[in-house]
Amino acid sequence: LKNAYVFLRRTEHRIQAWADQQTHLLPSNNEARIRLARSMGFESWTAFVETLSEHRQQVHEHFQQLLTAPQADDESTDSIALLTSSEAEITSYLETWGYHEPEQSQQTIEKLLNLHVVKNLSHTGLGRLKKLLPLLVQAAAGTDEPDTCLNRMIPLLESIMRRSAYMSLLVENTLALSQLVKLCAASPLISHQLARYPVLLDELLDPRSLYEVPGREQQQALLNQFLSAAEDTDLEQQMNLLREFRQIATLHVAAADVTEVLPLMRIGDQLSELAEILLERVLQLAWQYLISRHGLPPAADKDDMTECGFSVIAYGKLGGLELGYGSDLDLVFVFDDAREGMTDGDKPVDLMVFYTRLAQRMIHLLNTVTAGGVLYEVDMRLRPRGNSGLLVSPISGFDDYQQNEAWTWEHQALVRARCVAGDKKLAEEFSNIRQQVLSKSRTESELAKEVSEMRHKMRQQLDKSSAGNFDLKQGVGGITDIEFMVQYAVLAWSASLPDLMVYTDNIRILDALVATGKLSEQEGNMLADAYRYYRSEANHCVLQEQPAVVPEAKVADFQQQVNAIWQRWLR
Repeated sequence: LKNAYVFLRRTEHRIQAWADQQTHLLPSNNEARIRLARSMGFESWTAFVETLSEHRQQVHEHFQQLLTAPQADDESTDSIALLTSSEAEITSYLETWGYHEPEQSQQTIEKLLNLHVVKNLSHTGLGRLKKLLPLLVQAAAGTDEPDTCLNRMIPLLESIMRRSAYMSLLVENTLALSQLVKLCAASPLISHQLARYPVLLDELLDPRSLYEVPGREQQQALLNQFLSAAEDTDLEQQMNLLREFRQIATLHVAAADVTEVLPLMRIGDQLSELAEILLERVLQLAWQYLISRHGLPPAADKDDMTECGFSVIAYGKLGGLELGYGSDLDLVFVFDDAREGMTDGDKPVDLMVFYTRLAQRMIHLLNTVTAGGVLYEVDMRLRPRGNSGLLVSPISGFDDYQQNEAWTWEHQALVRARCVAGDKKLAEEFSNIRQQVLSKSRTESELAKEVSEMRHKMRQQLDKSSAGNFDLKQGVGGITDIEFMVQYAVLAWSASLPDLMVYTDNIRILDALVATGKLSEQEGNMLADAYRYYRSEANHCVLQEQPAVVPEAKVADFQQQVNAIWQRWLR
């Protein structure tokens, strides 16, 4: 599409330039045709037209895929009264429309029509269902797996049965119905989200914006606008709006994902950016709540979170900019214990108490179950001393723990850690601690032994590989092996190669390993390609709600090459 766009724009600009010079391009003007063709790099008008036609056809096909309703060309959408027809009539109807298992799909429809909610629909509701059900059947028939697609849409139909606005939306907006069918056909994950939160159907009204994924600043502006509808004192409304915003934004990413509008690395970036934006807002809400009760900590500004003395550190997938659709957030909270005193409110508290309550409030806002579900599941086990440790670590204590008590696996986790919200000065202090810890001098043989032993224990507990099947994450030569090799490399060589500590994501660390000569360009490219491919396959499995396990033959080359480097470094 990009190539087609560039070609068509170049052609347009060339013609416009001649028009501005009052040079007329008429269809019969062979000289002008040849001049245009040669200005575009072609020997003849015929060669130019062939290429132009190819680009136009590709654009048209993509337009048809994204923006054309599959049922729009059919005039006989009420060719059968599905609500009153016999089983045999419905089965025959489905067979006519190309369903692979018409009997099974007929049973799906029959089960829907026998629901209590259907039998108690008003006359108006029954009329809408009578119109909508044939539209769904015919639209699903245009997909590769019509029976599967129809089955995925039935739960959504159940959930909106009494919501006349959504029934009307799908009946009257063929493009919205078209996008619904395409997304349900592509992913059961998306269909389940739509069924669980029918408010997302509003996003299908404009296919152009559905596949658009806003940048960070635009996303922040959208969130501000979205939350403006909430009363400042209505916490439940704010929590529900945060959850709804995440669901809407995630739907846009997933829609762009399944239609391949976004490449894999951008998906992780977008979902990570979304989490960061929401964490910033959650911190702000928790902060305003705490200072209204206890006042401000010393040297803090009530409106400037970059001076609040508290920071949120992201580990794991969020820290590595690789967040997935269902990923939880591995978080650690730290506060500036160089500040002394109490808060300045009517009910002052010690700073340790204040920041602990701030963290507790954040966790409450993030993982409390509301009508909109949870915002994010939070995992705090990576904090110093794990579940037995303080919920919020003083930055000096965090430093001391990392320098003197932390296990090797905790230093491995630190490779992917970064500050994502809170105090700017504290974030810089954390970054300095991270670099000091990662660049400590280590004996390579001892480090390799510890990393290898930890990986072996993890694989024994988690690897779901079997004969002929490969666990993308835990299998030998899989995702986690690459991650462990990257972490080993950072811990082993950062003392002399500080470039290895700059980034927290695996791909850019692999680039740094090539730049520093620890991997050849071929090896670095192979590991990066393998990592992207594994993650792409795993992401596809998530969208299909399947385990991240694929046939071994599908990844055999990558698996062997990754394992060869593992054996060289960590055997």
